[in-house]
Amino acid sequence: MTGQPSPFKSYFGRLSFIHKAISISATGVTAVLFFLTNGGNTPAGAPTNSPIMLYILSFALLSPAVIYMVVVRKLTESAKAAASPAVKAKRYQVALLVLWAGLEGGTMISAVLGFINKNPWFFIPAILLIAVLLRAFPSKAKMQNDLALSQEEMDEIEKEANAL
Repeated sequence: MTGQPSPFKSYFGRLSFIHKAISISATGVTAVLFFLTNGGNTPAGAPTNSPIMLYILSFALLSPAVIYMVVVRKLTESAKAAASPAVKAKRYQVALLVLWAGLEGGTMISAVLGFINKNPWFFIPAILLIAVLLRAFPSKAKMQNDLALSQEEMDEIEKEANAL
């Protein structure tokens, strides 16, 4: 056993682990469903693009945007207004989890619709949502920028996380 600390003892270590798990699950399910639709090589006329499926796909694409604009922004503003760095960190973590869950949900809905319809075009939104999810990786710089934290506050957050 090495003397290195566990990545779970770090605030960003835990967030990174959760982000990776969500990203891997969304990517894995999308890939499996894509290849189960005959690798995207469906015979002519096989895709069924009913209007209800297109409405559901639209919902799957708009819901992460609405979640971000309404919920995540309010949670981030709430985190900024908190008094202690520990409370700011917890509220920011909730905001990130809500954002990632919305992106993962939209990805899953899009991938399932592509599987049900046997239409490879339905997988494109899933891939785009995965790209946005991967771009939403947690980092100290993003947190410091989003919450307007000083270096002392960042150090206090890490110190409290290491004490767990």
